[in-house]
Amino acid sequence: MLRQYQITATQQISQGWRDHRRQVLALPTGAGKTFTFSFMAKLAAERSKTVIILTHRTELFDQTYKTFERIGIHPLIIGPDSPSPTVYEGVFVVMVETLGRRESLLENIRPDLIIIDECHVGNFSKIIDIYPESYVLGVTATPVGKHFEKYYTSIVQPIDTPDLIRDGFLMPYKAYQMADDFSDLSRGVSGDYSERSQFNHFNKSKLYDGLIDEWRRRCEGKKTIVFNCNIEHSNAMSDRFNACGIESYSITSKTPKKEREEILDRFHCGEFMVLNNASILTAGYDHPPIECVILNRATDSLPLFLQMIGRGSRPSEGKSFFSVLDFGGNHTRHGMWSQPREWSLKQKKRNSLGAAVVKDCPKCEAMLVGSASVCEYCGYVFPVIVKDLRTGVMVEYFEKDIPNKPMKDCTPDELAVLVKVGKVDRRKATAYMRRQGIDKLGQFGRELGYSTGWAWQQMKFLKR
Repeated sequence: MLRQYQITATQQISQGWRDHRRQVLALPTGAGKTFTFSFMAKLAAERSKTVIILTHRTELFDQTYKTFERIGIHPLIIGPDSPSPTVYEGVFVVMVETLGRRESLLENIRPDLIIIDECHVGNFSKIIDIYPESYVLGVTATPVGKHFEKYYTSIVQPIDTPDLIRDGFLMPYKAYQMADDFSDLSRGVSGDYSERSQFNHFNKSKLYDGLIDEWRRRCEGKKTIVFNCNIEHSNAMSDRFNACGIESYSITSKTPKKEREEILDRFHCGEFMVLNNASILTAGYDHPPIECVILNRATDSLPLFLQMIGRGSRPSEGKSFFSVLDFGGNHTRHGMWSQPREWSLKQKKRNSLGAAVVKDCPKCEAMLVGSASVCEYCGYVFPVIVKDLRTGVMVEYFEKDIPNKPMKDCTPDELAVLVKVGKVDRRKATAYMRRQGIDKLGQFGRELGYSTGWAWQQMKFLKR
């Protein structure tokens, strides 16, 4: 059964076809993207439409097929080794590389609707170009990329991560970030930090041991997935866990399929608690009992950042939150996984000011959004730091000390505090205090560091 926001999504998409041939459905990781677009495909099939569902990874390929079985339809699966179909109408689930290589498929399948899973990956664009008359639904948690503005004209975003957490569909998280200097990282051909520069940065004994120390301190005994920068790094990290008496395994693109399945089965059964990987278990991997995600790498890719953390976000019995240990400075680049994000087809320029988007709580060390005034985990109240006009030094005001009332109800001292923290305009406050008389105006001015003569000068304005 569809959830209410999934019903809303299907309704908005259906209405959108009137004006848009190509739409994007933006649903956060864990919101049920596959189930939602499978339902859309079922609706199209019931109207005798031909549907192609494109995926780009084996894990997504398998997940999509299982979801179709749950809703009662049986698409034709076309993988790298599949024979050519004998019919060319209905619902097809196809690997994008397979479709691109087989001319017979491109010539004979004439899709009314193309559904693209993880459409932020750019290698689907060539298929869209081949079928210019087909309706296209791109589905992703992160509509980020230059191709969105080029290929799509509408975006549907029925719900956001904070709403899913509030409603219990996703779990809240507690994040910790290790401070480090990443100026030695260089860009690779993809635009993200290269595997080689990352490995040179992270392949240090103190970093391997430091990660394990932090894991023991905060997450020991919790089912954990570790994202490393490359194959060598993943294997080395797994070896270091084992050397410390913590059973761990590594899955990479070099791991044979049968061995990979055996490792995952043992992990799912709880035979060991720490699973390392290198760019394998990002999208399409779903194991709700995971309670700790370790980012043992840096990434400049927001989709990858959100996908990695999303592996721990699924609800599970006995799980009240999950933890993220970030050793790659990724929260400083991208903000909190749980913060609201309003997506647009037009790509926004990055903030060039370099302002921090997160901060640590000095009491419990949890990471919070930069604007937080109170730590949601331990209740620590952050000071509001302003410049004292009298001395030119920085002075701390705590949220509880800042008046929360209208200007007319404030004493002169309270109104001066509101001016200092930027909640009331100084000129507006001064004009108000003039009308209260010389005594109160003088008290207000002294709190702001002005001389007695300033108050007399201000009173002259009332006579003009």
